[in-house]
Amino acid sequence: MVGRCKPASQKNQHVRSHVVMWHEVNESNEVTFEDGIKEHRKDAGRSREEIERLTVNEDLGDLERACLFLTANAHPLQQSCAIGKLHTNLKEYGAKAHETIFPIFTASLDGYSEFCQIQAAEALTSMLQDESLSKEAPDWFFPTAFHMIKSHRSPDVMHSWLGTMRALVPLIPQQMLKEDLLQLALAKAQGEETSQAHSVSCNIFGAIAPLLDGKLIMQTYLHKAMALCQDTDTEVRTCMCEQLDPISRSVGLNTFMIFVFPELNELLKDEEPVVQAAAIESLVRLLDFLPPDIRQTQVLPSLRSLCDEGSAAMHVTLARLLGDIIVKMVPDLLDDDAMLLLDAYKGLAQQSNEEVRQLCAYNFPAVLKTIGARKYSTLLHGTYIQYVQDASPIVRCTAAACFHEVAKILGKERTASYLKESFYSLLKDPALIVQSKLFNILPTIIGHFSVSNAQSKAATYTAMIPALVQADKSVSSTNQWRMQRCLLQAFPLLPEYFTSDQIYDNFVPICFRYMSDGVLPVKISAVLALAVFLRNNCKTQQRYEMSQRVVKEFGQGQSYWSRLLYIDFCESMLRAAELRVLACSKTTS
Repeated sequence: MVGRCKPASQKNQHVRSHVVMWHEVNESNEVTFEDGIKEHRKDAGRSREEIERLTVNEDLGDLERACLFLTANAHPLQQSCAIGKLHTNLKEYGAKAHETIFPIFTASLDGYSEFCQIQAAEALTSMLQDESLSKEAPDWFFPTAFHMIKSHRSPDVMHSWLGTMRALVPLIPQQMLKEDLLQLALAKAQGEETSQAHSVSCNIFGAIAPLLDGKLIMQTYLHKAMALCQDTDTEVRTCMCEQLDPISRSVGLNTFMIFVFPELNELLKDEEPVVQAAAIESLVRLLDFLPPDIRQTQVLPSLRSLCDEGSAAMHVTLARLLGDIIVKMVPDLLDDDAMLLLDAYKGLAQQSNEEVRQLCAYNFPAVLKTIGARKYSTLLHGTYIQYVQDASPIVRCTAAACFHEVAKILGKERTASYLKESFYSLLKDPALIVQSKLFNILPTIIGHFSVSNAQSKAATYTAMIPALVQADKSVSSTNQWRMQRCLLQAFPLLPEYFTSDQIYDNFVPICFRYMSDGVLPVKISAVLALAVFLRNNCKTQQRYEMSQRVVKEFGQGQSYWSRLLYIDFCESMLRAAELRVLACSKTTS
């Protein structure tokens, strides 16, 4: 809180001064007396000159103080504080703040530290999202952002200010786009300019493309943009890949096929993996722009070649994007062509690179949804089994995390037929990270095995009991209380799928154990599960035994926490009864 002073109504008539020394600027926190003492101790080693430099008049108004702190020779902490207050000042004083502060701010920016320059860019970008600011704000900010991207900057500073300019582009008049930004981009695209200037040019070309007419782009900068695709600097070629999508959509399909697509094909074969990766991402973004015949005859062969012959880095990129590629392309392909893409996916799923396999597992639900549940058994079942049994816990973890999505796509009958063993395997997985992912979605998964045939349903859930009990044993021996709670949170659903005897013999003891030995959040979940078990148990003797045990061990317990837990149990019983009454009323109605 640099240079902050009391409101004018609280000031006395004497002129006072305040030494600005705070080492952390945070306008949302009030400074306590203890903070002041600590800062006073830090100030003890300051020289007189530094103390004088950091001393400001407390009677200065907000705008006067901002102007003082935004000068190039102000202390970096003062500059940082004033930048942090820009939003507040503009909101409170509007055009007056702009007229007073921004000339000094823009003129002094070059002298700020790199941190303050980046902070300033982020502040302006954030303010553009505030609809309560004046509609003239984009016009106020444009000269500052334009000034910052005109000259050479450090990579981080330029990246931040290009982000601000991209946020400004849709909000400023067409005249500024054509007369200022476009002319700057054309000037920086010249061959003798630096690689950073070329990158700035690429960014501007892409940012303004959606707002300009395709013919104007053709006449002014399309050829220069395509020339930048062959720039000798890797960063420029990478940056240009990212701009091909907006430029292509603006100039139209015919122009794209003549001028842009050949350059994109060259970038896909670039010797630098980072450029190849950017090119494939650009191609994937353009898939919905291309008609089916071009996707089939032009794009598919390139993708297949990259899957077969691409570098290891390219395989990582393809594995990350292949789900999106299959979703966009397969519906319009012939069966043979679709199988080529699916074979490419399966090939990547069998690679030795763990990251590639993990990304393939992540994309499995998208691939399955596109191929269809009917073809799962013949085309994809083996691949999912491979993920579940993978040697890497990361791959198995990803397979567990998407289990509910796969089950939802397949439907209950196919889930019970094909995923039963995979579910048991993941429940008993030796890696806790795998079990944790599965426990998080366990309430969603259990119902997917509820087939229509009563006999098959009973057999499926009976076979599930040992796996659930084993999962509890493995997690109860650790201090992973969140996993224990996740497991217990699935228990209230069990009465719908298991018999009273099965629950009483296998799951009720688990609840009592956690009620006695678990941490508080686990106890609460165990209490709720036990209340639901008791409320839904069909056998009088079992209900009586459970009730008596709860009263004896907790209602009449020696420790106060036991008796408090008994009260929680009673409240849970009331909630369980209310829920059952509501369910019955809905059924009868």
